[in-house]
Amino acid sequence: MLRNLPLLALACLCLGASAPVTYPLLGAQAGRTLSRPAGVTGNALRGAPPSAAGAVPGAAVLGRQERSPEPEVELLIEGVVGDGEVRLAWHPKPTRRLSFENGESMVPEVRSYLLLYGLEPGPLDQQVEVGSQKGYRVTHLENGEAYQFRVVGLDALQQEVAKSPVVVFTPVAKEEVRSAVERRFAEEEVAPGGGRELTQFGYDLFAEGAGGLGLAGQVAAGPDYAVGPGDLLELFLWGQVDADYAVPVEPDGSIHIPKVGVVSLAGLTLAQARERIHAALARQYSRFHLSVTLKHLRTVQVYVVGEVAHPGSYEVTGLGTAFDALFAAGGPTRQGSLRSITLRHLEGAPEKIDLYTFLMTGDRSGDLRLRQGDTLFVPVIGPTVGVTGQVKRPAIYELAGGESLKEALAFSGGLTAHADPREVSIERVEGRLRRVVEEVSWEAAVAGGHPLQSGDLVTVRAIYPAVEGRVELTGEVKQPGRYPWHAGMRISDLLQSRDQLLPHCFLDYAEVRRVDPETLKESVISFSPERLLAGRKQDDIVLLDQDTIRLYSEKELARRDFVEVRGEVAEPGRYPFLPGMRIRDLIYQAGNLTRAAYLGEGELTRLHVAGSETTTERIYFNVADALAGRGDHDQPLAPNDQLFIRAVPDWSAARVVHVEGEVRFPGTYTFRRGERISEVLERAGGFTPRAFLKGAVFTRDSVREIQEERLNSFIQEQEQELLRQSAEVAKQTLQSGTAAALQQAMQDKQKLLERLRATQVKGRMVVRILPLEELRGSPYDLELEEGDTITMPPIPSSVTVLGRVYNPTALLYEVDKPVSYYLARTGGLREDADKKHLYLVRADGTVISRAQHRDFRWWWSPGEHRWSSGRFAGLPVERGDTLLVPEEPITVGGLSIAKDISQILANIFVAAGNLKFLFQ
Repeated sequence: MLRNLPLLALACLCLGASAPVTYPLLGAQAGRTLSRPAGVTGNALRGAPPSAAGAVPGAAVLGRQERSPEPEVELLIEGVVGDGEVRLAWHPKPTRRLSFENGESMVPEVRSYLLLYGLEPGPLDQQVEVGSQKGYRVTHLENGEAYQFRVVGLDALQQEVAKSPVVVFTPVAKEEVRSAVERRFAEEEVAPGGGRELTQFGYDLFAEGAGGLGLAGQVAAGPDYAVGPGDLLELFLWGQVDADYAVPVEPDGSIHIPKVGVVSLAGLTLAQARERIHAALARQYSRFHLSVTLKHLRTVQVYVVGEVAHPGSYEVTGLGTAFDALFAAGGPTRQGSLRSITLRHLEGAPEKIDLYTFLMTGDRSGDLRLRQGDTLFVPVIGPTVGVTGQVKRPAIYELAGGESLKEALAFSGGLTAHADPREVSIERVEGRLRRVVEEVSWEAAVAGGHPLQSGDLVTVRAIYPAVEGRVELTGEVKQPGRYPWHAGMRISDLLQSRDQLLPHCFLDYAEVRRVDPETLKESVISFSPERLLAGRKQDDIVLLDQDTIRLYSEKELARRDFVEVRGEVAEPGRYPFLPGMRIRDLIYQAGNLTRAAYLGEGELTRLHVAGSETTTERIYFNVADALAGRGDHDQPLAPNDQLFIRAVPDWSAARVVHVEGEVRFPGTYTFRRGERISEVLERAGGFTPRAFLKGAVFTRDSVREIQEERLNSFIQEQEQELLRQSAEVAKQTLQSGTAAALQQAMQDKQKLLERLRATQVKGRMVVRILPLEELRGSPYDLELEEGDTITMPPIPSSVTVLGRVYNPTALLYEVDKPVSYYLARTGGLREDADKKHLYLVRADGTVISRAQHRDFRWWWSPGEHRWSSGRFAGLPVERGDTLLVPEEPITVGGLSIAKDISQILANIFVAAGNLKFLFQ
């Protein structure tokens, strides 16, 4: 299993922790190397297969990587999985430099990036142009599916100069990436007025991608920037003197200007440094202008530790701030605080940072400038409260010292328009022993001073959602909707003319649905829109508040008449009757006639109803004339007419028979009515030398239908018998061993019936196939039917013995060997074998049983056309025969539980070709 883990995860597993990592932040070509958190292995990655590492939910890690040819610049890619999404970030790492003839070298510059991704395994068939940004959020992914990603870097000419290995991440559902704090608020049932599925406020800012505020190296230095060792100043002089100098700031804070000398800038801002440099140059030159800019910023090393995604040391420019370092480190984790971040300097008192000031108002005054050796510490999250319900920003918020209910409501953005401003509910754990609910008036809440405890859930309920003082008009009207209600209001105040109704409105019935305010039971009051509009007062119902008036369409309620067509049309069935409809119209609505339709005479059946009596009338017409509209044949139809189109006598669009197996030309043959088996076999070229005529299988669809019907009836009879036997056994007092045997026997019988229900019969008929010259004119030369199948098997070389013998198997056929010989070859009969009901199934499907034993020694077998021994054991076995030995029935108190069901089934399954089923 370890060999399936990525090399980085395996190293972390062996070492137990990640080594500190340096993250340089030096402009567009700078990057960072990420380490996987300690203890994370391939099996810890949710949704990832054992051999495919994904990403730890909520933490940035390196995905599983594949080897690829080494590009000029390698892109290191990381990702954070979420609910249906993966948030990616990458940075370039040069693998080689381009060399020039003058000896200079440079790293190819990446101007834009292309993100490729797709399902694993499979092609990277999706691509996104992300420009120059080094992060992207891929959404609308399937949770639990592994996705592979690759980032390609392009230069100014859109040539590929950088590429990442393929990495694989697996999105996971929201409940799987929820933090521990979020889970604590979601573990109980939903409170009235608000859900408990809350997320922690503020953390998504750091999860959207790398460099949320921009890298410090890409920001111009202002006049208040403190110049220090490592900065590179560019001095540009013009006027009486033209000069351009690039001077570094030395460790002692001084610079050296040619022809001027050393100028000390220690402790000066950029604006102050310009004044001092100008004064020094003025001693040497006159009438000139000076521009001082920072060509290169110095770097300082800081540390970001505590509850952050990627703790470690970072190199930032002199303009770097605490926010830049937090973004570079992936931000605080959901277990880290946003309110009490500490910035410790090598000298001086530590400073506190509260990110809520920036997140709530956008004020960056707390974004402190970093110095050499600073440490940014993110402690564990402090007290948290949830605010839910009818507030604009429901979430989980962190409290700082002294904050109360007033501040928590302010964090949530205030109330929505549907909030109930009377009371605020607070659910809290009291004394670590029980959960209680406290109600606080809105006035007390906004006045301040009401304290909160960690874990409190503040809920602002919604007002009653129902709209009061209204009635609703729905259904087949042109302007449905809610209307204001007033005392004494009637339906006629809403419906005054037919112009307000849709064309297919049903005018005989409509209804008013009303809920009794005391019993809360719904009632229906009906009225007629037609009589209402005619001025009938009984239908002009007085309306109450919250009533709903519903008008229906004719399609929903009107009585519909139908006509029916059967026979040789493309789509026989019932069709709506329309006034003026004729025979021709109905035929065309049914898809026109089929090729088998008889054009001579059709039949129309019409039902006449007179009071309580009905009479039937038959109308005959010429179908061809009806379609052509000639004469009186295209009769007008009446409701409930039934049209019947006959088929051409002796019509068959495709009358075929299938011939398979050992014939010279097997295949599917068409045949005429009256053609027989011998004729189609002769057309198939006759038999091959390997054909086994006695084992021929002849199946017929009409026989299959009969067998299916008999099988279903048999199963029903056996199930009823099994229920009767179960009731009889329940009445008897039996020993434990006997009862267990009976129970097992009945269970076996039930299993057999279940298998019978699932089997498919094949419609086999026992037909003796003789050589063609003998088959012609014989009783077995049957007339063919549509769908018949003739299968000629090859000559078998075995005899099968099944059932209660010691070794049920297939044995090599030997000439003139009797039943006793083959029974002896399989070890003989077992103790539980039913010796009186052995039977032999011939290859042609006929059956000879031991029950056919005669008192005298020899008897004539009509099926075999020969004299046979009266002893079953001496009966000769032929090629392809199957010898079956059933099980002895279990009889208790005259009740045969395990009766020989296989004996009964043989008559069905031998003909069905499914004898093997009984002993599978």
